[in-house]
Amino acid sequence: MKKLYVKTFGCQMNEYDSDKIADVLARSHGATLTADPAAADIIVFNTCSVREKAQEKVFSDLGRVRKLKNTRPDLLIAVGGCVASQEGAAIVTRAPYVDLVFGPQTLHRLPEMIAARQKSGVAQVDISFPKIEKFDNLPPARVDGASAFVSIMEGCSKFCSYCIVPYTRGLEVSRPMDDVLVEIGGLAQQGVREVTLLGQNVNAYRSKHDEQRIDLAALLERIAAIPGVERIRYMTSHPREFTTALIEAHRNIGKLAGHVHLPVQSGSDRVLAAMKRRYTTLEFKSIVRRLREARPGISISSDFIVGFPGETEEDFERTMQLIEDVGFDASFSFIYSPRPGTPAAELEDTTPAELKLARLQRLQAAIDANARRISAAMLGSRQLVLVEGSARHNQDELSGRTDNNRVVNFSGPPSAIGSLVTVEITEVRAHTLRATMIGDDGSTAEEAAATEGRQDDEGKAAASSQAPSRSPAAALVLAAATALFAGGLGYAPSAQAQWRGLDLAAGASSPAAAEEVSPLARMLREARVLLGEGRARDAYALLKPAEPRYAGSPEFDYLLGVAALDSGRPAEAVIVLERVLIQRPDHLPARAEVARAYLRVHETEAARQTFEAVAARELPPEVRATIERYLNAIERVKDARRVKRVATLEAEVGYDDNVNLGTASGQWLLADGTAVLPLPVSKPAASAAMGLGGSLYWVIPTGGGWRATVGGRFAVRAYPSARTLDQEQFELSGGIARRFSCHEVGMQVQAQTLRLDGTRLRDGTGVLAQWQCDTERAGRIGAYLQHYRFDFPDQSVRNADRTALGFTWARRIDSMPNATLIAGLNGGNERSRAGYDNLSYDFWGLRAVLVFGLGSGWQAAGALGWESRNFNGLEPEFGVAREDQQTEVQLSAEKSLGNGLMVGPALTYTRTRSTIGPNDFRRGQAMLRARYRF
Repeated sequence: MKKLYVKTFGCQMNEYDSDKIADVLARSHGATLTADPAAADIIVFNTCSVREKAQEKVFSDLGRVRKLKNTRPDLLIAVGGCVASQEGAAIVTRAPYVDLVFGPQTLHRLPEMIAARQKSGVAQVDISFPKIEKFDNLPPARVDGASAFVSIMEGCSKFCSYCIVPYTRGLEVSRPMDDVLVEIGGLAQQGVREVTLLGQNVNAYRSKHDEQRIDLAALLERIAAIPGVERIRYMTSHPREFTTALIEAHRNIGKLAGHVHLPVQSGSDRVLAAMKRRYTTLEFKSIVRRLREARPGISISSDFIVGFPGETEEDFERTMQLIEDVGFDASFSFIYSPRPGTPAAELEDTTPAELKLARLQRLQAAIDANARRISAAMLGSRQLVLVEGSARHNQDELSGRTDNNRVVNFSGPPSAIGSLVTVEITEVRAHTLRATMIGDDGSTAEEAAATEGRQDDEGKAAASSQAPSRSPAAALVLAAATALFAGGLGYAPSAQAQWRGLDLAAGASSPAAAEEVSPLARMLREARVLLGEGRARDAYALLKPAEPRYAGSPEFDYLLGVAALDSGRPAEAVIVLERVLIQRPDHLPARAEVARAYLRVHETEAARQTFEAVAARELPPEVRATIERYLNAIERVKDARRVKRVATLEAEVGYDDNVNLGTASGQWLLADGTAVLPLPVSKPAASAAMGLGGSLYWVIPTGGGWRATVGGRFAVRAYPSARTLDQEQFELSGGIARRFSCHEVGMQVQAQTLRLDGTRLRDGTGVLAQWQCDTERAGRIGAYLQHYRFDFPDQSVRNADRTALGFTWARRIDSMPNATLIAGLNGGNERSRAGYDNLSYDFWGLRAVLVFGLGSGWQAAGALGWESRNFNGLEPEFGVAREDQQTEVQLSAEKSLGNGLMVGPALTYTRTRSTIGPNDFRRGQAMLRARYRF
């Protein structure tokens, strides 16, 4: 019988592979494991190349076993894993005494490779990437303990700029669901109670069953139904693949552990973009917030890379801020080391090594402090623990893990090993917890020793002491909710000030005397007064400068979020209020305020989910009725028959045909429960939407058929009932054109900025090239080419390019007096690129306009337009596609009143249908237009 020594480097995937190597060689050669390499017949190093240190350690270990090979030529030395995939035959060149080199996907071929090595005397190298062959050829799993790893997928397709995994383990390949369930069922029959699902990006798992697509959330449901499986974990996840269904699984699947390992790598959006992670910190925090809503108390651990090329001090401070905002429970954190062949290895790295080390130590200290606080909060609590075996440092004690992945040591019978038991945490140590095992009657050993009468007395005392502590808190929450919703979110300032003041008074744990000496408490008290008086801008000006210092304090963030919202900064309010909910998911007023903010930035789906979370509470009937009113109104936003009607008055003043002095417009908006209003309402209501637009264009003839155009325009629109400016748009342009005998050519350069509530959403620059020609037979024909580049200042990693090509044709119709038909065809592409998203759509459309004279100075026009947009980049692996079709009809008439004045109405009807999202949006507009040229 041969002896096998396996040394494993790196992640849990390698641990799993090492177990499978042992299983394969046990079946083929009867090999048994040994902890002594000198006693082994086969030595296997299962390697990792994620970090440089691990890779070099492999060659160091190979040098040590070379002496064994010199004395025992029949000893087989094998190198597997990621270093083997990366280096291949170069390992044999560097270490000629190595007999076998195999990759993670070819470990099942070890018996054949050993036979070939013994027959030929030549080292064998196999680092190919067979997709699923590995799992089809592995022997049944054998385990001894109560927990086991199960690999459900291999490889990675994300290609982060720093990562070697896609090159060493191949692209993502998922195991068939039935294979996974069969393996876990077999493990459960051997006594396994906890399974950990493994994958480089485990939540990218995709399979099919009976033509149904199965993702990780669906797989977890099926695993939870296997008899004997009591707890399920999975790692490692990617934020890009963290779906709503997976979050809901944490709410609905009781066997799913209350711990998620979710690598973020950095807290800087700029660094994340350079890493090609394809998400932002705001998106990451949103995932954490929703996870904590679904499973209160869930533990979040993560991965961090410190010192990525180009990381500045500001970037690192953003990472530290993220750690404070989220409150990570644990982390794997490392200094960046370049991997050959990855894009990041080509980046210039100028950060001194000692600075990287100092940053790493500071980061680890912050996370350790978080972990200690979380452990301290567990003191006195009762936890369900899977007993894994004897404690490492005391064989007379048992050791296991809690639901949130804490190691617990306690006294108990050996018969408890392999089962789930309840313990009470009695002591918090540096890296472990100590506990007392709870008996079947629900008491600890100490409680069981107490007299029954004493237990009764203690129970009564506990009941009497707890009752008063819950009652005021519950009454406060209900009173706050009642005042919030029944008061009307901005329409009842006194009620709003009352519930906000009550909540913050309850949230401040310091006595009144302490407020006098605490700068934060004094600031919060002053801000509460300002908000109560309706002076939101003053409150914002007071709090905003202190944000870098106090961000992360729920009381501070809550007040800052309210002030931002009421002073017309809803986008900022969303970010700040979400920061509150990350730390205090049960903060009801913050949840209601963020719902208001979602509505103001038109995130109706997020508002709906937030209101539904509030509705899940036990609330008074009048509060519940108000919430239902909100939810019903939000549903109307998605209704296929939703209509937005706008009445507009527009005036235009021009001089000759060379100068347009400007336009101005006012609007009256009728909306059926749309998010543009501060409050969704139960019936259609009117809201004045005042808009002002202006433009100035100066056309300068220069002779020789040339002319130049310079100018600009602006447009602002405000909703007084929302007490905030809704939109600003500015554009500057300049152009040149020349007229030839039958045609004209020209080019125009444009620059524009779009703002929402003072926040710059989009900056754009564009070029428009035009050509048109007048002919007797065909009339006027023309073409244009336009290219626009958009940048999004609030999302520095995102930009978009739009290219359009169009053709026009215009001709008088002889059979109709004074009639002209204008037809157009356009098409193009818009592509959005971001650090977390790549989305593009192709579009094309047709438009026809008929202009004809009616006599008596009247001129009428009718237009019909149609455009189709086909989107790409929406979860292509699920086959989700989006197609929008828009139809527009316009009728207008104008009458000349003489002296250069034209007046007339215009009616427009637009309908947009989409294959996903709100599938039918209709908009009608009535306009009274006046134009005057002098």
